[in-house]
Amino acid sequence: MSEAEEIWPEEGELLVCTVKGVKENGAYLNLGGYGDKEGFVFIGEVASGWVKNIRAHLREGQRVVAKVVTIKKDRERVDLSIKAVSAERRKDTLQTWKNQQRANQIMRVAAQRVNWDEEKTEAISEEMIEKFGSLYGALEECAISETVLSDSGFTGKWMEGVTELAVENIVPPFVEI
Repeated sequence: MSEAEEIWPEEGELLVCTVKGVKENGAYLNLGGYGDKEGFVFIGEVASGWVKNIRAHLREGQRVVAKVVTIKKDRERVDLSIKAVSAERRKDTLQTWKNQQRANQIMRVAAQRVNWDEEKTEAISEEMIEKFGSLYGALEECAISETVLSDSGFTGKWMEGVTELAVENIVPPFVEI
């Protein structure tokens, strides 16, 4: 992949990351959603106040929400901050991430049922994201209305399976009466 094609996070973006390694002066985190890219969180950005022992706050394999502070593409380095993320934004970001994971799993199950390959599943998922804003949002709409996919211009027998899975696995935020 050329440098122009590489996808980097944006400054200020909140990411769900996994702690890859903990050192005395900070920790290396895998950037969720950006392949094998990793970032670094300095010990002073781990928590509010003075951090005496970073291992009291972070451990390998732990999932954390971090804010992108700076990006240095030339050095392939991303600086992160955990303390700059409020509890409410951390909760919202994690919930959005979990919803995304659930939506992707539902689409994988639907794809198995109709014998789609990964490419076809991704294409339909992208189309749903385009029309509804997010894959989870599309599935929420399916859970509310069984005709939302056909009303949005989709065709095929696969829609029944996706709608059925959405109804079984997603609780919509509200129900129309």
